[in-house]
Amino acid sequence: MLFFRRKRKDLDAEDKQITLMDQESKVEENVSLLRQEKDEGSVKKLNSDVNNTIKRATKDDLKELKLLEKGRCPECGWRTEQFLYTSICSHCGWSKRITPDVGKVIIHLDDKRKIECDKAFEVNDGVILCLQGDVITHEIMHKALAYIEYVWTEEELGKIRRKRTEELHPLCNWCFKPIQDPDKMVTHYIAFGLDQERFSFCSEDCAVSFEKQYPARVHRNCYERDCNDCDSCRKKYDTSKEKVHIPGQV
Repeated sequence: MLFFRRKRKDLDAEDKQITLMDQESKVEENVSLLRQEKDEGSVKKLNSDVNNTIKRATKDDLKELKLLEKGRCPECGWRTEQFLYTSICSHCGWSKRITPDVGKVIIHLDDKRKIECDKAFEVNDGVILCLQGDVITHEIMHKALAYIEYVWTEEELGKIRRKRTEELHPLCNWCFKPIQDPDKMVTHYIAFGLDQERFSFCSEDCAVSFEKQYPARVHRNCYERDCNDCDSCRKKYDTSKEKVHIPGQV
């Protein structure tokens, strides 16, 4: 990712975070003060520090996502336990969870009272923020908390369960039946247009049937070429560890 130096008027046109709307005058006042003291170097360094901080945070965020993709804990690197909406590391205790999008959150207090909200976040010093819509409605001290209940709708749970089933047992792109045996699965990487696409089949027979049905439309003879040795399309998948399937061969 490239970061380009922009003119000040471009910086001024950037969208402001809502939480900073009342701080704009203070920012302008401080920048003006530095300029009055002919300290342009400090202003440039400030902008540079901000960009460097953003770049570091972006790299950290990408690193976490890549580790999670591989089923690894971002904190210690051990394998995580994967559940529908949660990843947990049994080694160091790190966890990442997603709260319901459709359902609600119920905060149970130690005095038996309950507070319902759309989202709940644990922030610094063990404080629980309860959000209703787009606003914070309650700030709850951790010592007053009994437990937090996440209320899921059957519709939302059913949706993620179906998605997970499709990931574990994808549909064959020829007979459209779930691929039950991964060892028999055949995978093609084909570009019918400019972009590489992935097609999976439950058996050699289905793969060959697909090849016979679409022989002429295949982009630059994809069936008989290794993606790693070809630059004729835009790559979307890393096929370096994939077995190349040649028509009529297993």
